Amino acid sequence: MAPASVYCDGLDLVIVLMNIGEVADVIVEPRFAYGLSGTKDIPAGTPLVYTVELLTARSFDITQFNYSQRKELAQKKRLRGNWWYDRKELYAALECYKRVLVLTSMEELLDAEVTQNNKEEMLKLSLVVRNNMAMTQIRLGLIDAALENLNCVLHHEPNNVKALHRKAKLLADKGECKEAHNILLELQNLVPHMKILQVEISALADTIVANAKKEKSLYRRMLGISGNANSNSVLSKKKEDKNGINKKMLWSVVGGASAVIFSIIVHKFVL
Repeated sequence: MAPASVYCDGLDLVIVLMNIGEVADVIVEPRFAYGLSGTKDIPAGTPLVYTVELLTARSFDITQFNYSQRKELAQKKRLRGNWWYDRKELYAALECYKRVLVLTSMEELLDAEVTQNNKEEMLKLSLVVRNNMAMTQIRLGLIDAALENLNCVLHHEPNNVKALHRKAKLLADKGECKEAHNILLELQNLVPHMKILQVEISALADTIVANAKKEKSLYRRMLGISGNANSNSVLSKKKEDKNGINKKMLWSVVGGASAVIFSIIVHKFVL
């Protein structure tokens, strides 16, 4: 990975291929420069031409960087990612955010003087970037990847408002409305002043009710039962039950009379 570029990312790709003392004419296509948005001084979709001379080089092994160096570079890449995101260059933004996560990983940090506070600062920076990554992935349609990042944020910060709100929207879009509704209710307790939540909660509640009716209707069709048929079957069942009760009563009366007659005959016979 080349150092964070403050000019255009295309140069990062070229410089790592050059030898010390080499001079190269470099043409950078808009995709690796300023994209379709351009800048104040560079028109949209403009390729850039550079003459680059590599005077010196040094190793860029991030495992050899101390805490301060990694944090500084991570911040630059985060800001660069935000810059690409604002320009709607989403894939370029995503690549910058991925580099931040590599830089903020504390597993390979060799600085013996890193404190717990330093680790917490790095974690906080990585969570901010994961939230940004999730939003970028949502816009790119990478839903599962976005959910993975949001779940990571919420694992460390269960009350992160942005992550909760984005996760609820994603779940609602996936049709998991009940879980999305529960998340919004939880979020409403955290930020009761957030007016948009009530609208979203109400809309999801209506969707849940509508979905329940559709499911019920689907089950009826699967069983070949219409609404009227169901009502008729209930009435028919009641009639059957009533007739059954009457028949039981009749047989009880007949059975009782027969028992009385039989006992009289037996009694007379014995006498």
